[in-house]
Amino acid sequence: MPKDQEIKENARKRKIIEAGKTLFSKFGYRKVTIEEICRAAGVSKMTYYRFFENKIDLVRFILTEMSDEGRQTYRAIMALDVPFEEKVRRTIKMKEESAAKFSDELLRDVYEDREGELVTVIEKMTVDFLGEVMADYRKAQVEGHIRKDLNLKIIPYFLNQINNMVKDPALNGIYQGNMKAIMKELTNLFFYGIMESEGRKSDEK
Repeated sequence: MPKDQEIKENARKRKIIEAGKTLFSKFGYRKVTIEEICRAAGVSKMTYYRFFENKIDLVRFILTEMSDEGRQTYRAIMALDVPFEEKVRRTIKMKEESAAKFSDELLRDVYEDREGELVTVIEKMTVDFLGEVMADYRKAQVEGHIRKDLNLKIIPYFLNQINNMVKDPALNGIYQGNMKAIMKELTNLFFYGIMESEGRKSDEK
């Protein structure tokens, strides 16, 4: 394929991706049709199917791309020459900013994926990210930034449970169905709960 043609094709694909992001973030992916995505992107359905097999294929691509971007940001945060607690604060802010890109409708579609169409990609994203987090947190525990008495095996268990808690009807009732608020509360509760505090350090001396 000639270089200029390749550039045009990549531009068309990017238009489809950005249109999908915009529509999915507003309405969730179940309510959005391929026709609406094509109309927003200014491309034909024939062009759409050159890049994506169906709507779920586009959703997978977008989620994977966002996950990769998030992991790059996380690595950049962990590489900073700042205290570990500041890294945690920035990680939480990163997660909040990432969640802000999703509407409650999209979060609900993803977390209530009854057909399991996205289960594989979500599980892979979670496993890949947890591998990096666990390596960083083992090091942080050795350095005294995380509670020495904490069994780090609880981290992947708890983070996986967040996915279940977000869908819990009782919890949704407390937060009036605001899934982003639930995720923020659970994330803060977890990350600040594992941190070593000055008060605890003093008590242990």
